[in-house]
Amino acid sequence: ERAHSGFFIANGIAPWTEVMKTWQTLITASRVMDDIQALAAGEKLSAKQLTKLAAIGLDERNALNIADMIARHQVVTGRTRLPNVAAWDDLEAARTFRSAIWQATNNSIITPGAANVSRWMVEGTSWLPPQAAQLIAMYHNYGLAMHQRLVVAGIQGADANFLGGAMALLGLG
Repeated sequence: ERAHSGFFIANGIAPWTEVMKTWQTLITASRVMDDIQALAAGEKLSAKQLTKLAAIGLDERNALNIADMIARHQVVTGRTRLPNVAAWDDLEAARTFRSAIWQATNNSIITPGAANVSRWMVEGTSWLPPQAAQLIAMYHNYGLAMHQRLVVAGIQGADANFLGGAMALLGLG
C-alpha cells in the first residue's frame, strides 16, 4: 500500500489530483454561490439548475440559510468571492454547504474509493498475491470509479453535454 501511494506521488498523479480538486472546489463553490444568491434574490432558476442543487443536497430552505451566511460573511477580493465558511454562525448551513461542495467536487474529479476496488485486488488470486495484483492493476480502480460515478450517472441523467462528450470520445476512437 505504501509503495503504491509513493508511486502515485512519484509519477505526479496524487499532486495533480490535489491541484485539480482545489481548482474544481473553487469553481464549484462560485457556481453554487451564484445560484443560491440568485434564488435568495427571488430570481427564477431553471429546472436544470434546481436539479443540480438538489443533486448535491441543497433544497430551497438550505439555500436560503446558506445565502444569508454568504451575504454576511463572504470575503471579496477583486473579482474573487470566497464564502468564508469558518466565520458562519449557522453551523448546520456551514456543514450543508461544505458537504454539497465536497460532493460536487468528488463527482467532477474522480478519485477511487473502497467501493471501486475489485475483490481480486484485495485478496489476490490462487496464483497471484494481493500485492502483485495491486501493482499490476493500480490504474484499474480509476476505470471502475470513472464508469460507476461518471458514465452511469451521465447515462441516467441523459444530459446533452454528457451525450455530446461521449459521442466526441467515441468519434476520436
